Amino acid sequence: MTTDTRATWQKVQEIIAHQMTVLLEREDLIPCVWSNRIAQQHLVMIGGPGSGKTMVARNTFEHIVADRPPFEATLDETSDPGVLFGPTDVKAIAEGLGQRRLIEGMLPEAYDALVDEIMNANGPTLRSMQPVLNERLFHQGRLTIEANLRSLLAGTNLWNMDERLNAVRDRLHQRHFVEPIRDREKQMQMAAQAVERLDKVGRGKATEVSKNLATVTIEELDDAHHAALQIPMSDRVIEAFFDLREELADVGGVTVSDRRTQDGMVATLATAWVRGHDEVTIGDMDVLQHMWWDDPDQRLEARRIILGVANPGDKFAMDAFDDLKDLRKAYKDMQGLTGSAQNNEGVEISKDLGQLIAGAQAKLTEAHEQGWPTEKLDRLIAQADDLVHEIKTTVYGIGAPGSLALTGVQPRF
Repeated sequence: MTTDTRATWQKVQEIIAHQMTVLLEREDLIPCVWSNRIAQQHLVMIGGPGSGKTMVARNTFEHIVADRPPFEATLDETSDPGVLFGPTDVKAIAEGLGQRRLIEGMLPEAYDALVDEIMNANGPTLRSMQPVLNERLFHQGRLTIEANLRSLLAGTNLWNMDERLNAVRDRLHQRHFVEPIRDREKQMQMAAQAVERLDKVGRGKATEVSKNLATVTIEELDDAHHAALQIPMSDRVIEAFFDLREELADVGGVTVSDRRTQDGMVATLATAWVRGHDEVTIGDMDVLQHMWWDDPDQRLEARRIILGVANPGDKFAMDAFDDLKDLRKAYKDMQGLTGSAQNNEGVEISKDLGQLIAGAQAKLTEAHEQGWPTEKLDRLIAQADDLVHEIKTTVYGIGAPGSLALTGVQPRF
């Protein structure tokens, strides 16, 4: 990383850390939002109503200082291109200048944009976005003007697989599924934050209670974009990058277009920058799990293939989170039991948790040796340890600190 962008990187890290405290259970999404922004690409969040997609975008925009506001629009099947590009300039038509639009304050003039319910729009409206999203160009009749747009964040309740929209989907680089907050304590924290925000700033006026936020300017982000593109990438990483592309086609049935190959390279460089790497690592290619698939049915297989090469630690963690979810359910069901049945079930769950944590710790050691990101493994171990401790205290009344699994002590109940 160049000295010139070190201060910008530190600001971005501060912003990410702050967003983690506000946008709960978005630990995987938030760093990707910023790698997407550094790459000057586009990211779509896929999730049901009320899952906080719009809040993620607006919160991100609050940390970016610009001489113009971000653009926002919500699309539906009746939306026409004027929603994005402004109304028809009747005066220009009358003067014989041809079809033009009044674009002041609209998508072509914005640096950052939020387009909600993007996949609910009709085909003509979506296809009208293509030149702005890809080439950053907007056609004003016979004129072609350069759009200011750096990055677009989009939300949708569905992922439209209409083949007529292939070119539009191809321009939405990162695709993230966003789920409602699951953890009960975080649900309560979210509700308390919402009440405080409503009391302080009113409904719909801001996503933050405090305006004493870390910020970064458009110029600093532009400089960071250019710095990211200059990060060295070894032949080994480049070979692994194209090996992944071939494996996805041969094993996963995923065809990665030439455009998405180029976009994947840029996203990998931006990810390395956000992580503070002076050279791209194979682990930085884990961002491709959010890019190199089209049909959602391909997503899990693409993730398996990509993380198997880029970050086996994350692959282990994501698989183990499913196991942890099952163990949480077993613990909840166990509380309906009594006597020896509850005791025996608790012992079995504790043993399974011990094995899960032991495996995660071994993978964590490997991750440190290989230089893989460890956030997911750290989170997995912490959550599994919390569940062990909860079983000890609530079921068996044992209040000693630390988990049985971590100390290697088997319970004697």
